[in-house]
Amino acid sequence: MNNKTSIFLSVSVVFLALALTVTAAETKSKLTPPTPLYRNSSATDVTISAVFTYKQKPLDPKLTPAQQKVRDFFNASPQVLKLEIAMSGTVGLETREYTNNLRYEFWRYGDLRFHRVSQDMKTWDFSQSPPEDVLPNLKWITASTYRGVKPWQGRKCHVYQNNEWTAWVDVEKLFPLCLDSAVMQVVYSYAPPPDPPLRLPDKMQDGLKKIRRVMMGAEE
Repeated sequence: MNNKTSIFLSVSVVFLALALTVTAAETKSKLTPPTPLYRNSSATDVTISAVFTYKQKPLDPKLTPAQQKVRDFFNASPQVLKLEIAMSGTVGLETREYTNNLRYEFWRYGDLRFHRVSQDMKTWDFSQSPPEDVLPNLKWITASTYRGVKPWQGRKCHVYQNNEWTAWVDVEKLFPLCLDSAVMQVVYSYAPPPDPPLRLPDKMQDGLKKIRRVMMGAEE
C-alpha cells in the first residue's frame, strides 16, 4: 500500500465517522418530541374528559377460579370510571366518577388542590398538586420513553412506551388520546374551556387568603 492510498483511506474513515455522528445526532433529534400534554403553558384553557375501561386480570394459576373470585372480591377497591377536568387559566374544576357510583369534586388553583373533608361540603382541605398531576398515570411520558410517530385511529401521534404502558399523544395538539396497558385503557377527548371562565367558590377564596397569609408569615 503506497502513501497516497493510505492517506485516502484515512480521510475516508474520518468522513465516514463524521457522517455517522451527524446521522446519529439527526436520529436523536427526530426522536425528541416537543413538550407534551398539558405541560405546554399555552394549552391551559380546555375541558378534558377521560373514560377508563378495565380489562379482566388473568387468573392466578396457583388459585382455583373460586379462590380467585374470593381474592378479587376482598382486594377490590373503587376505580375511576370517568375523569373530567375543566381549566380556565390557573383555576380548574375536577370531577371523578367511581365504580361504586360515588362522585367527587376537586377545585384547583395553580399548584393547590382543594378537596372536601366533610359530607356537608362545608369543610375543605387542600394539598399541593402540580399541573402535571392533573391526568393520572402519565408522569412517565418523557423524551426517554419516546418511540416515534405512529397513527392511532387515523390520527398522527407521538408514541411513548414504558414497560407495560403505551401512550398516544396527538402530534398537533400535544394532548394524550389514549393510554393502554394489560389491565386498563383510558381514552381522552377534548372540548372548549368553560364559558364563562371558572371562578373559585367563596369558601376556597377564603381558604386561599389564609394560605397566602401563612406563607407570607413563613417568609418573614
